[in-house]
Amino acid sequence: LGSLPTHHREEQWRDVGMVPPEGSHHTRVYRGQEPKSLTHLEFIGDVPWSPRAEYVASSLAQALRIKLREVIREEESGTYGVRVSARLTPFPHNQARLRVSFGADPSRIDDLVEEVQTRLDSVALYGLPEIYLEKVKETQRRAFETSRKKNGFWLEKMTRSLRYGLPLDEVLRLPEMIESLTMDEMVQLAHRLIREDHLLRVTLYPEEMENQP
Repeated sequence: LGSLPTHHREEQWRDVGMVPPEGSHHTRVYRGQEPKSLTHLEFIGDVPWSPRAEYVASSLAQALRIKLREVIREEESGTYGVRVSARLTPFPHNQARLRVSFGADPSRIDDLVEEVQTRLDSVALYGLPEIYLEKVKETQRRAFETSRKKNGFWLEKMTRSLRYGLPLDEVLRLPEMIESLTMDEMVQLAHRLIREDHLLRVTLYPEEMENQP
């Protein structure tokens, strides 16, 4: 790359007008022969971006991942694992996305989705016991101690600093952010984001189920 010519220009992002559909939507896809279903739930909301809000969103996703694994993997024996992630961005406008996805037997997928939505609604209203907050904090402490010794960690932080115009030494304040995190912060974000009128759901079913009543 070093030998390529440069035009001495500063690149800028461009809004191409891609916006999510309004309201709640469920798309069903019938493909494949394997007797297994996959579902993806995505809540989309307008949440002002800030380093703190981004951190709280990531922490909320971690707490939900722990809780939902307990519910649909251990209690319901419905799946091997649950993926939960959250993302906030200020470009091209403020937007937050919370994603939950998992696989299950086609005959159980709808009931498990209903169970997941019930648990998410509960978190948005009442939060989680403090033990979940402590689990998230402990995981983050260990991850920070391990990751800060790796080049990839610092490369990602430098890239983030340039993208958002943040001071690079912000990463050194992460331990302070971890200790100051509260369940109330996560509940406020969950209450704002977890809304069934802002839910996109896509579910994959086996082909043989397409014409079933």
